[in-house]
Amino acid sequence: MAARHAKEMAERKAQFEKVFRNIWGVGATGVSQIQMIAKDDETSKNVISNVFSDTLAADVYAHQKYIRTFKNETQLNKLISDLHNKEDRVLIEAVTQDDRVAELIEVAIKANGDDEMMPILVTPLAQASKEYLAWVKEQTLEMDQSEAHYDDDPFANHKPVADEAVAKMKDFQSK
Repeated sequence: MAARHAKEMAERKAQFEKVFRNIWGVGATGVSQIQMIAKDDETSKNVISNVFSDTLAADVYAHQKYIRTFKNETQLNKLISDLHNKEDRVLIEAVTQDDRVAELIEVAIKANGDDEMMPILVTPLAQASKEYLAWVKEQTLEMDQSEAHYDDDPFANHKPVADEAVAKMKDFQSK
């Protein structure tokens, strides 16, 4: 009886995982969601551009003129609500692997500018599909800079093909 029950449960679990494999996962994910508040739209675009150019995030969403409410209002929630509900502010949500969180925060703060504090909240993802987690980790791999040639001087190891002797005024005065 117990063996039959275990077999039926394994079959049901396999069917469930087949249907919901894209939205369900178990265990430590190694991926975090980062919420940041940029001071304006232009700054949010700068933050997003810098984050993507350094492969620091896989997904980024920007929300302008958003409203945040709380079920049980407290003094702390009112303070947070005032911070969030300013007209010109932009909420940025990014997903990255845990190894890149600190670097993403540094890049975002630098892009936001030092004149104003940037509120940031990091939340480790508890669950996600295996495919999504693998995709996030692949998208946020640090780029290998050893093959990058954009800073190299293209003429550093080259010499001129021909020599030219240029006549100067003193060459003509002596004759």
